[in-house]
Amino acid sequence: MNGGRPANAFASASSTRSVRAVFFGTGEVSEPFLERLGELKVELAAVVTKPPKRRSRRGAAEPSAIERLAVSMAVPVHYSLDDLPDFDAGLVVAYGKILPAKLVESKPLLNVHFSLLPHLRGAAPIERAILAGETESGVTLIRIVSEMDAGPILAARPVSIAGMSLSEARRALITAGLDLIQMEGVFTSAFFSEGVEQFGEPTFAAKIGPEDLRIRPAESAEIALRRIRLERAYLYFGARRVIVTDAVVAAEGPPGALGTLVPLTTGGVGVKMAKGVLVPRRVRPEGTGEMDFAAFVRGLRPPGDIASAVPS
Repeated sequence: MNGGRPANAFASASSTRSVRAVFFGTGEVSEPFLERLGELKVELAAVVTKPPKRRSRRGAAEPSAIERLAVSMAVPVHYSLDDLPDFDAGLVVAYGKILPAKLVESKPLLNVHFSLLPHLRGAAPIERAILAGETESGVTLIRIVSEMDAGPILAARPVSIAGMSLSEARRALITAGLDLIQMEGVFTSAFFSEGVEQFGEPTFAAKIGPEDLRIRPAESAEIALRRIRLERAYLYFGARRVIVTDAVVAAEGPPGALGTLVPLTTGGVGVKMAKGVLVPRRVRPEGTGEMDFAAFVRGLRPPGDIASAVPS
């Protein structure tokens, strides 16, 4: 099944030269794939990325990580799709923009997606898998079609993410993805023609927002731990926002209102949750550096009423 592959997609590629490829990417997760593409038997005609972005109000516009890497590789960088050089095939990894139908229908474009499609189509498949408590994810190579993440599957590999943080899961999935794109025959017309249609009911991975990262005492400690594995989860002590960088879960502790600090039999304190106790080990309070949670608790005011410092 060819999944509607563009006719004569590789007609311009002669047997005497390598495939001319264009890379589309912006985020840091894209970097290892651009590096690997530079090592394969393809001719990198261009890199397409988002234009430089201002990171702060007073700071100068800064190029994306992909642009910096492309410059170091002496590959032309493009911000627009209007003036691309002729190419045979494209690789898309975390580009961050929807490609126009005209391009999708005229060129074979390979996308690296970090889930086992059709499960978790969309912007944040790794994060949503962690939040859902899933222990297995994977990488899928698809040919891009007009519908988001719905193209025919060209290759796939499952990857265990049990207990991993977001950065750990990313590393594992990137490694699997790099293995897939260096399989023999990738970027050939035969490879693109062998895709199979996705099977099953799609699920979707919406972009992660601030509320997805907020720890809520009305939830279980296990769900809070999943949020913490995204590495930006936070809770409030009074009006102060505190990012929790490391934590464990304790069994049911002593009685207490949701969100209060309760003593642990092993020493120290934890946050009373609807089920279980969340025991932060390292935190980063707003405006300060990372510290041990015990040190943070000792600095809470008023010292005699620290339980009231965590809102329910």
